[in-house]
Amino acid sequence: MVLPLAYALLVTNYDTKEQAIGFVVLGGVSASAAAVGPILGGILTTFASWRWGFAMEVVVAIAILPFARYIVEKKTAEEGTTLDWVGSLLSITGLFSLVLGLILAGRFGWWNATRPFTAGEIQFNPFGLSPTPILVGIGLAFLAAFVHWQMRREKNEQTPLVSMRVLGNGRFLVGVSTSIFQSMVITGLLSILPLFLQSAVGYSAFQSGLAIMPFSIATFAVSLGTASWSERFPAKRLIQLGIVLMFVGILLLYGAISLKITILQMIIPLGVFGIGMGLLMARLFNLILSSVNTKDSPEASGVNNAMDQLGNSLGTAIVGSLLMAFFLGNMVDTVLKTANIQVTPE
Repeated sequence: MVLPLAYALLVTNYDTKEQAIGFVVLGGVSASAAAVGPILGGILTTFASWRWGFAMEVVVAIAILPFARYIVEKKTAEEGTTLDWVGSLLSITGLFSLVLGLILAGRFGWWNATRPFTAGEIQFNPFGLSPTPILVGIGLAFLAAFVHWQMRREKNEQTPLVSMRVLGNGRFLVGVSTSIFQSMVITGLLSILPLFLQSAVGYSAFQSGLAIMPFSIATFAVSLGTASWSERFPAKRLIQLGIVLMFVGILLLYGAISLKITILQMIIPLGVFGIGMGLLMARLFNLILSSVNTKDSPEASGVNNAMDQLGNSLGTAIVGSLLMAFFLGNMVDTVLKTANIQVTPE
């Protein structure tokens, strides 16, 4: 509830020029927070307890509540508007089913079941399928029903949960697609790298947090330091440059990865990746929300946030599947070969 409203309030409280700067700052802070998380989590886990990670949410909430009085709330809804409860239920059920199916893919397989899926004492693997295609199919069906319901409400001159003006906006959809991409990449990196450093290389949680620090610093510095670039360079070009730099950083990191990798060897790859992420994040939200009318910004922000969480789930699921398929599979093969054990494809 909080995440989409943060961006919507920025749109309704500032004019066009101030919005661009605000999105740069908010995007930079968001990207940096995602990167600082592993560092702070590493410190808490190593020197205190991982349970403090949950307590920090309460501390942050209490700290920001006093600033609520500075928010100027503007009415964007028309008088007599009612909440679309049916649309809310359809969208929540559809996205929940879709995201849950994607998360379970790494454990139970993308199509055929790699292990039994049980709920209580009941095993559920119809036709040998994993839960992923079933849940994804159910999710897509509910989302299709959601779109149909929104069109029906607009046709009957009722207020929809999400206007078709938003869903039919090509520029908005391109921005949302880019948001899904960046969420997949950053979630994949920040989930697999600490796991590799701690499980394979032998780093502590604190050391793995230090290793990710070049990414955090570069993302934050570039996001805020390039705020004025949007006035001299097209935002689209800066976003494209950011995506290219992210890929370059990943390739550099891939080339440097080994069981003996040091924190110094990760500075340049993660720094390049962070520069790309800073250029992308600082302008992406402005590109997305500036493409819709101000009165549609709460809906657009909500849709973008939902798709951002979908990207996070995709990143976790894809990386988890790749880890299971390649890393663990190769490890098992190596152990069998070392022991001179021959196995058949069956």
